[in-house]
Amino acid sequence: MALSEESLVDARDVVDSADSLIEVIDLHRVYGSGILAVHALRGVSFHVGHGELVAIVGPSGSGKTTMMNILGCLDRPTTGQYRLGGRDVSTLSADELADVRNARIGFVFQGFNLLPRNSAVQNVGLPLRYGPPLSSAERHRRSLECLSVVGLAHRASHLPNQLSGGEQQRVAIARALVNNPSLILADEPTGNLDTRRSEEILALFQRLNRLKGMTIALVTHEPDIAACCRRVLHFRDGVLERDEPIVMRSLDTNDGDAFAVRDPAGPTPSRGVECVPCVP
Repeated sequence: MALSEESLVDARDVVDSADSLIEVIDLHRVYGSGILAVHALRGVSFHVGHGELVAIVGPSGSGKTTMMNILGCLDRPTTGQYRLGGRDVSTLSADELADVRNARIGFVFQGFNLLPRNSAVQNVGLPLRYGPPLSSAERHRRSLECLSVVGLAHRASHLPNQLSGGEQQRVAIARALVNNPSLILADEPTGNLDTRRSEEILALFQRLNRLKGMTIALVTHEPDIAACCRRVLHFRDGVLERDEPIVMRSLDTNDGDAFAVRDPAGPTPSRGVECVPCVP
């Protein structure tokens, strides 16, 4: 439920006055040219502050996926500016964008995207292979710590086909955390999950935001998913129609300062240790 104008200042005004992680300024994205040109984004501007939990919503063709691709440095705007952590990434080369993606952005996808012949801990450690050189023992240690954060240290040696859908998505979240990113982008992260496991994943995102101050953007077309965030950016026809703060539907029932993720297959919560590389 949206807050009234009397009870809350517009979210854009709040973020503009704070130190922003994301700055999008008059951004356009056009595919093709001439009469075949498709205007996926039309003059979009917004800021996102450090530690925000934001939903990017809209129907098919609204521009939300294009917006996510640009925020994730998977695409470049045609015109306009995108600044991440104060750095203009709009005109970086492909290699420079790849470096930014690996160092500053963690991705979580609907389809999990786990390598089927790699164990959970090996999947988590994959991004570490593309950064500064680390020993295999150090990669394993960091990966196991992030698996602990999502409550899956006891599944470290399991292959993806030995895990439930919810567990596979938790492995994907651990992989997104392992490089200590500035931003987590989650594209329809519960699209392949049932209601119970969807709520488990959303509660985990809320917990990461609350306890670690992670900046998280969830891309979705489902109002119920967006309701689990504190701010919603509504896209339609390539335009940011509305930017509103909302009262978040909290699914995080763990009021303490440690992570505890309940395994639906068993009665005992798996409690994780602090994930050292994930601390902001």
